[in-house]
Amino acid sequence: MISLHLECESLSFVFVGTTNTKRERAADRESPAPIDASRLFQGHREIAIVFRGDTYRLRITRNDKLILTK
Repeated sequence: MISLHLECESLSFVFVGTTNTKRERAADRESPAPIDASRLFQGHREIAIVFRGDTYRLRITRNDKLILTK
């Protein structure tokens, strides 16, 4: 099972999923519902994401691109 926990100020998200075989992935073509970035960033340009004990930074660049760094 894969778990991703995002926290930003007063907002917290936990995404949980499982690793599937190729056959299971082929059968399940439905994509997860998108989350608007404004809900994650809440006016900030950078957020911290903890994944498997490591902290990553997701930031919005000057050119409005997303960059994820460890």
